[in-house]
Formats: sequence, C-alpha cells, structure tokens
Amino acid sequence: MTLVEAGRGGMARVKDILRDQFADKTAVAMFRVTAVDDRENTVSYRTKLIHVIYTGPQTPVMKRAKITSFNAAFKQPFSFNLAIQTDDIDGDLDEAAIEKSLRASGGAHQPTRFDFTNSSAPGSGESKVMRAASRSPSHGSSAPSPKASPAAHAPADEETEESAASAVSAEDVMKHHSDAFDARNPDEIALDYADDAVLVHTDATNKRTSIYNGPAEIAGYYGLFLSESVDGFQVTNSSTVGNVSTVEFASSNIAYGYDVFHILNGKIKVQTIVTVAGEAAYSGEAAAEQPEAADQLYERTEAEAEQAVGEAVEEATENADEAAYEEQAPADEATGEEAPVEEEAPAEEEAPAEEAPAEEQ
Repeated sequence: MTLVEAGRGGMARVKDILRDQFADKTAVAMFRVTAVDDRENTVSYRTKLIHVIYTGPQTPVMKRAKITSFNAAFKQPFSFNLAIQTDDIDGDLDEAAIEKSLRASGGAHQPTRFDFTNSSAPGSGESKVMRAASRSPSHGSSAPSPKASPAAHAPADEETEESAASAVSAEDVMKHHSDAFDARNPDEIALDYADDAVLVHTDATNKRTSIYNGPAEIAGYYGLFLSESVDGFQVTNSSTVGNVSTVEFASSNIAYGYDVFHILNGKIKVQTIVTVAGEAAYSGEAAAEQPEAADQLYERTEAEAEQAVGEAVEEATENADEAAYEEQAPADEATGEEAPVEEEAPAEEEAPAEEAPAEEQ
C-alpha cells in the first residue's frame, strides 16, 4: 500500500479523499471515533477505530472482482473495532449507521455518546487513507515505498508533542499511574500504556496466569481489579531505577503483591504482577514474616508467566492464520479458484481381538 494522506480530519476528511481521488480506484482507510461516557462526576473516553475498504463506483469490473480475495490482506496490518467494505460513501460512512454497529458490538456497558470529530477527547482524531497495491502481499510482492506528501507530514507542534512524550521520565509515568489508580479510573490508567503493551498477572495461590494486550484490555483488567481489591489497598514498598519501577502492595484480599513496570518512551511497555491471596490462614502479617517464601513464589511463577506469554503468542498467530484462511476460502470460490482440500488418511482397520483360552481366562 502507498500512503496518500494521514492527519486529524477524522471521518469527514476520509470521505472527502475517497470521493475526490478514488472514483476509479481502491483505497484502504481508517479513522477514529471517540466513545464518551459521561456519568455524574466521571467522564471516560474510549477510542474506536473504523477500518474501511472502498471501491470507487467507476472501478473496472475485473479490478472490482479481485477486492474480495484481497480482503484479508488489506485488514491484516491493522487493529480495529469495526470493518466496513463499501462503494457507497454517503450510505455506509454515516454517523448513525456506524454508531448503531458500534453499539451492537459494545456489550452491556454503553457510552453516552460518540464523538466523530474527536474534539472532546484527549489527543487527536488521527485518520489515514492508503492506495491499495496492485497485488496482494500474500502473492509475494513487496509493497511500494510510501511517497512523501505534504499532508502526510506531521505539523511542527505534533512533532514537539511526540518529542515531549518520549522525554517523559519513568517517575512521571508512575506518578500519573498512582494518581489514576487512587481516582479509581481504569480509562485514565490505560493512558499510561503503549499500544502494544502487555500485562501479565500471575495468581500464585491458584497458579493461574492471565495475559492482557493493549490499553483497552488493560483498562478492563483494572476495572475488575479495582472493584475487587481496592479495599485496604496500601503500597508497602516502591522504587524506580532507570526505566524499571517496582511496587510491593497488599489489600483486603491480597496478602502480598509484587508489580514490575518496564517503561519505554513515556509509556508502560510490559508489566508483570504476582499476587498471593490474603486468606485467614495466610494473612499479610504472615507474608511479611516469610519473605523468602514469597520470593520463591515469584521466581517460580515468573517462569510460568514467560511460558504462558510464549504460548499465547503462538496461539494468537495460529488463530490469525486460520481466520485469514476461512475468509479467503469463500473468496476463492468467487474468483473460480479451488481451495486445496486435505485428504484424510484412511483409517487403519483394527485386527479382531483373539479370544484367550478358557483356562487362561
């Protein structure tokens, strides 16, 4: 793909570009919508990314027919909340229609409104439009190098903001993290994390490891954590050396907790948490009296967490490959290509069991 334009214009700018430049071409576009949840004294924001595959109304028939088979390749490089494939800009890229789809996939907890201008949320409403390559990456071709365009360059103030973000110290990140935690605001906590951040929580008592990827999942984790573990929460020890911060803590239901944050360019990149349940038989005082036992628990579960991360990455890769194949199969039928069929190996016939002599029985 070749980048055509990236900027702050949101859906409105995406529609203008598609209408003006892609009447006879194909484009892949993305824009941001901000979900605003305004309830009493708390306002939270969630980013929703909309992925669009657009085919201009004057696109030749043969090129139009190929779009379905390239569908998976056009989506693969991106993360998004809603995907739209269309040749009708005004009909499908409509605020009411998109909001309806977002609410349908949003579950029970719904925001109070959606901001398509992104003017009410922190940050900017980034949008991108790319011209689709003539061949799919799955065919082995290399994508053209993006050509620089005036619209694709970030303005000076945006570059300044980016430089300032990279200069944020680990202490500053942890200060914001602590303040957001004290305010019991999961969405504010999630702002401290990089887009590809990973949080690994190991429950040493139950020998169970959970993995959360990206700010959205991490916000969900903290929402649950705050609802269950905030009573009596106290930090017993903390330190920051370079880009690594550690926190030891306890609460009403956690006898001992150990938190490690790895911070890069002003964002938390990796976080590992190990907790020991605070049952009556193993109180916080008992944990304090047995620091060696707690260290042994951490050393054991850290290795388990590393193994769990590797298995999760492998499983996610396999799932992505299967999803791409399943999406490709119907496309192959539309283009007349037959999908390969795996032949099942003939079942081996089982030899009849010989009856043992009566005396041996």
